[in-house]
Amino acid sequence: TRGFTETYAGAVAGKILLPDGWRADVEGAYSRVTGNYEFSGIPLPGILAQALADPNPTTAFNPFGEGSNTSTSTLDRIRGSFLGGVEFKSELWSGTAKVSGSVFEMPGGKVKTAAGIEYRKERNFTFNRGPDANGNLITSDPLNFGPKFLVSREVVAGFGELLFPIVGESNALPGVQRLDVSLAARVENYSDFGSTANPKVGVTWTLIPGLSLRGSYGTAFRAPAGTEIFGAAASSQVTIWPDPTSPTGTRPVLRVARVDPDLGPETASIWTAGFDFSPSAVPRLRLSATYFSIDFKDRITTFGFANLRALADPTLAAIVQRNPSAADVQREIDGTTFLGYSASFLATGLPATPGSVGAIVNIGLQNAARERQSGVDFDMSFSQPTEFGDFGVGINGTWLVKYEQQIAASSPIFGVLDTLNFPVDLKMRGRLSWSNGPWSATTFINYTDNYTNKTVTPAAEVKSWTTVDASVRYAPTRSGAMEGVSIG
Repeated sequence: TRGFTETYAGAVAGKILLPDGWRADVEGAYSRVTGNYEFSGIPLPGILAQALADPNPTTAFNPFGEGSNTSTSTLDRIRGSFLGGVEFKSELWSGTAKVSGSVFEMPGGKVKTAAGIEYRKERNFTFNRGPDANGNLITSDPLNFGPKFLVSREVVAGFGELLFPIVGESNALPGVQRLDVSLAARVENYSDFGSTANPKVGVTWTLIPGLSLRGSYGTAFRAPAGTEIFGAAASSQVTIWPDPTSPTGTRPVLRVARVDPDLGPETASIWTAGFDFSPSAVPRLRLSATYFSIDFKDRITTFGFANLRALADPTLAAIVQRNPSAADVQREIDGTTFLGYSASFLATGLPATPGSVGAIVNIGLQNAARERQSGVDFDMSFSQPTEFGDFGVGINGTWLVKYEQQIAASSPIFGVLDTLNFPVDLKMRGRLSWSNGPWSATTFINYTDNYTNKTVTPAAEVKSWTTVDASVRYAPTRSGAMEGVSIG
């Protein structure tokens, strides 16, 4: 496999100072990424499966022993002689103009505001060249988009924010040293997904010097990126999965990994609450924690974790089409890069035809009806200067309390926390640092909690693991040609 990527980017920005402390900022940017990668001699799954099931020892593939146990002609057929690959290009134009300043005075201080507009244009192009399961070259994508920009999107947005200092230094009260309220809103119009408006409100309350409480609520909107819609090649394969409803305990499945043609945007409601504590009795000690709760609707996600589980798990029924017609199966095969019939299917002796397929399961990118996350982000740091240098120690991490999904509105909600392809409930990163003049050293200790792999039968536990990163850096303070040079 070989390939290349070229990236070009440029930006320009400026500011204008206006009367009464106001200012205007403008900026524009352009970026372009082009490239391709090519591959050859990669095993063809369809040919390999046929060779594994071949009863003729002179033409079958023998996985045991050295390559001489399999004929050269069979190995050549499995490896293939095609040259395939992917060409891609993306472009982004963006521009922002905003003004900011103070609008009027309150007892706690000046009310500040910022408002502006944004423009963004994106274009993404992908052109696939590759083999089908039998090694025949595919010179265009299955949906016949051809060599053109597959996604072209324009977004126009307006935004504004107001910060109200309700209580400040001039009107502080016992237990209320400072109280700030912020209001913000963003309105966007997408050329392909329509308009959306998302507000946000935040409150920060300083009880005593060094201790602040904060909270916020807001909504969010995210449209599918061009690379999500057309960035990955669609594929399919006929295989055998466990099915407790089948008399044999298994069922032939067409496993499909493709983007849902009706893929839409996701939205979210986000709550946060937390504190920041810097006690005056222990200078340079910082403690903070933030609770968050995120409720996604129409979450853009994949269902790779459903491999082998989909037919046995009722919570995944929404991505399963049971007893499809041969025409439905053929339509999916024609619309994807078909990887053939797996060895497990061929071992059943069933005809290698669409009519043998008992279910279609799409594990590719699509909208899940709902996803809920909640947890706590935390951080602690302490530093101490000494005659031997400055020492620092700290730890940060995330403790997840909930991570749930719902595939369709009629489906049950199920937890996916601590399972393969999803977050674990606890991740932490500890740090220890030292610096003295041009020398510095840092050590990080990373901890990831255990999780369960449910894509295998029986489910397997993956134990927690800890890794250590360490670095030493020498950065002399020099001017001239060596200025800014460091070794580490």
